[in-house]
Amino acid sequence: YSTVPVDLDKEDGAYAPAVYDSLRGIRMPDGIAAYTSGGRTWLVTANEGDSREWGDEELGTDYLNEDERNFEDGEDTSPTGTITADNSGLTGKVVFFDSSDYDGLDETKDYLFGGRSFTIYEVTADGIREAYTSGSAFESLTAAALPEYYNCSNDNSVMDDRSGKKGPEPESVTVGAAGGRIYAFVALERTGGVMIYDVTNPENAGFVSYVNSRDFASTVDGSQVYEDGELDKWVTGGDVAPEGLAFVDGSASPTGNPLLLAACEVSGTVAVYELNTAD
Repeated sequence: YSTVPVDLDKEDGAYAPAVYDSLRGIRMPDGIAAYTSGGRTWLVTANEGDSREWGDEELGTDYLNEDERNFEDGEDTSPTGTITADNSGLTGKVVFFDSSDYDGLDETKDYLFGGRSFTIYEVTADGIREAYTSGSAFESLTAAALPEYYNCSNDNSVMDDRSGKKGPEPESVTVGAAGGRIYAFVALERTGGVMIYDVTNPENAGFVSYVNSRDFASTVDGSQVYEDGELDKWVTGGDVAPEGLAFVDGSASPTGNPLLLAACEVSGTVAVYELNTAD
């Protein structure tokens, strides 16, 4: 995030991306897909930043490799001390990656979980080579499409709630061909919905559309409302928190058009999207 802007402030109620010289994102992909184009193999990763280390109930920690800092009082800093409330303007909590117990990381840098993006790699004889990454596009696109619910969570519709953690949280990815083009579909676990990119030319991938069938204006009957010291949480209606994706080719679809299936873990629903390839 020294060159790619990121919104870290959950308290300012706005999409306010910024760059930080010392800050890096550890992509830690959850979903990975593979496809071929131009006679070469490509990997697509959804850069969620999924932590695998569970915490300790006795210590009162959720994850042992999280390092939460609160910039509200103006006294806390990033783990390296480089980012301060004064030089950044941050006013809320930010969850950093605790890199103290890990080899290979630069001790002069601060780290966040995830990349809030997706990345395409070429598989080569020597390993993999990065060909494309979406950078800050997921945050800017969702901010434009859902200005009232930007970076909300999957158990509330409070704007900016996830900005200090992993943002929209790209969860899973699948790839499918339609109308002579190849598309990558990336599920956003927190904000909800699916990002669609044309990846026919992997090194020049392009945004196509963002679809979200979550109903932010309604709540599920019987969902619990409780106070956690910061905000009231509730489960919104529609299709919430897409976890897994599956692409159905037009030849196997009952409608004759390609379908995208999204299994949504919070709402307990399966969303079925039909792709219009007429254009």
